[in-house]
Amino acid sequence: MADSRAQAYAQQLDALTRSADALSPEARKRILKLLDDANKEIVSDLARTPAGSYSSARLQMLKAQVDRAMQEFAAQAGAQMATMLADVYRTTSIAVDSTVAAASGGVIVPPVIDRAQLQVVQGYTADLITGVSRDASAKINAAIQRGFLGGANLQQTVEQVGRALEGGEFSGLFSEVGKRAMSIATNEVMRVNSLASMSRIRALAPHHPGLGKRWLHVPVARVPRIGHLLAQGQIRKPEEPFLVEGEDLMYPRDPSGSPDNTINCHCLVQPYFDEEQLKPTDQERQLLKDYGISVTTQAA
Repeated sequence: MADSRAQAYAQQLDALTRSADALSPEARKRILKLLDDANKEIVSDLARTPAGSYSSARLQMLKAQVDRAMQEFAAQAGAQMATMLADVYRTTSIAVDSTVAAASGGVIVPPVIDRAQLQVVQGYTADLITGVSRDASAKINAAIQRGFLGGANLQQTVEQVGRALEGGEFSGLFSEVGKRAMSIATNEVMRVNSLASMSRIRALAPHHPGLGKRWLHVPVARVPRIGHLLAQGQIRKPEEPFLVEGEDLMYPRDPSGSPDNTINCHCLVQPYFDEEQLKPTDQERQLLKDYGISVTTQAA
């Protein structure tokens, strides 16, 4: 029969990959909900204005309402993403520990969240979302003012902004801001996944000789990056970089890499043990032999 340690290691690697795959849809879902709420509030404010009531005072009031709605979106999105990033860091650390434990029989270093590192990512993510919300405010207010200057009635302006709600998809005015907000959320969640994985691999390596890291390409993009495909299966020591599209990256989405090589990447870094390290020890072999169990090894 195949060695149970190798089987357990392979199963935990699969679980680690599946848990990472679930991160992007959840991040997108949260941003979509908050941005949809902002859309509805803005359209509702516009719709409450009586037809033909355009005036300088009313335009200033609408601008303030739009700004308030988008500021609320940024605050709520930032808070939700901060919570999600902390959860991702914690659950990823536990999943890496489970993978290493499956291969080695246990871990002796308790998980420790690098609070400073996590807070930097949380703050960076909040700043990016705030920038997106300000951009949205400017575009919406510009559309309202164009309607006024061009002689459009209020209903036409409402329809222009409201097209963002059609079919539950982002279109028209909100197309760019929606894509940018979801891209930020997805990228930073996956970045924290990499940071947590690397933090645990580094912490565990001194206590688990031979523990390395492996680059896993996840086929999500319709047109994958060739360099990321070629990086599939690269194995390195914890402190050695991967070579990806001519750049040294310590992990997927390493901020030291170029934006084209790191943004919207869905690759993963995983703990790695080679086949020799997954073989049973002499003591384990004897124990299995005592129970009448034959053993072969199988690489993960």
